Amino acid sequence: MKQFNFNGLKTGQMPVGAWVSPTPAMGNKKCHVNDACYRLAAELGLNFLHGIYEIFNLQYTEEAYRSLKLAGKYGLKLLVSDRTMYVKTDSTERFVESYNTYKHEEALAGVLASDEPSSSYFAKLYGMKKFFETVCPEKVFYVNLLPMYARPEQLCGEKGREDYTYENYIDDYIDIFKPEFLSYDYYPLYGKFPHFAETYFDQLAIIRAKTLKADIPFWNFVLTTSFHSNVRIPVKSEIFYQATTALAFGSKGIQYFTFDTPVNSAVPEGEFFQAALIDYDGRPTERYYFVQELNAHLKSVEKVLMGSVSQGLIAVGTSPAVIPESCLIPRFRSLKSVEGRHALVGCFDYNGKTALYVVNNTIENADDITLTFDTVQRLGVSVKTNHKILQADTLTLSLEAGEGALITIL
Repeated sequence: MKQFNFNGLKTGQMPVGAWVSPTPAMGNKKCHVNDACYRLAAELGLNFLHGIYEIFNLQYTEEAYRSLKLAGKYGLKLLVSDRTMYVKTDSTERFVESYNTYKHEEALAGVLASDEPSSSYFAKLYGMKKFFETVCPEKVFYVNLLPMYARPEQLCGEKGREDYTYENYIDDYIDIFKPEFLSYDYYPLYGKFPHFAETYFDQLAIIRAKTLKADIPFWNFVLTTSFHSNVRIPVKSEIFYQATTALAFGSKGIQYFTFDTPVNSAVPEGEFFQAALIDYDGRPTERYYFVQELNAHLKSVEKVLMGSVSQGLIAVGTSPAVIPESCLIPRFRSLKSVEGRHALVGCFDYNGKTALYVVNNTIENADDITLTFDTVQRLGVSVKTNHKILQADTLTLSLEAGEGALITIL
């Protein structure tokens, strides 16, 4: 599979980012575009941020420049918002003029061009991207797609198109926009714990199949806060689970929603955000430390996962949501069997070798998962940030709820 690494990330480094970089002063909220908040972002283990509110060519241009300086100081990349290069207001001449004022900033990763566009915008976005590539060929033209629970009219931008499916939407995006990677969001934590969205794995299965066919990587989002009365604030197992299950399906990038807490007076009608990874006062919340632990694990397994191609998944026992048969396989190479009350194993080809990403497929309980191989194998085993090499034909992993582990046959 083609790898996509935006300028500044090393080959084999997983993009680990977050929506909502430290925010400007808005309403009663003090300015977070400061050294302390950017240091927290770096110490969290992120390598890029989405600039949502500090927007070039609107009232927060000064903060946008400062964000780039601070991101650069802490080794972070920033996808900036510039209203001259946004799907609903693009102006090519004005963009060149604007871009020339910040193009030399080390932290600049690219621009955020559109979030959750309907397919009616794909052709325009493609034209914008081609122009963007002539001006700044090494930067990212970032688009994030809708989830499958969006209504047909949201997906296609037309009323009365009830026949327009989510698969149509993804196919059109790939065919028309011709992306180098595919980013999307889907938030499964509705109602009371441990209720889980029924279509969660349907979403992952569609994205996995479409991006494998197109030979491009995908990035997904992990919910870290609440933005609606029916959306719960995730506990540790739910934060881990959203990431580890995506990795088992082949995700090559993890993004968090959100890092800083959005200002509720500046979000769409019907949304109301509670404290995210840092709160209204810029202080880390409990979930900050959960994500910090998760990101340390991602760092320890990224080289193998970024260089691997998904071959299918093995599921054993119960699951919070139904896993589509289309992505399941009965066994994989020398892996003879999997045992556990709730186990999910992503099976990968790693440059001709076998890699297995094993997930405790529940948000409720710890579990022991046992892998049995045809013969004794030399295994590389990565759990949390610990790595060991052993010889065995049977391996039992003790995993916390939602936790994942990487096994490589050496």
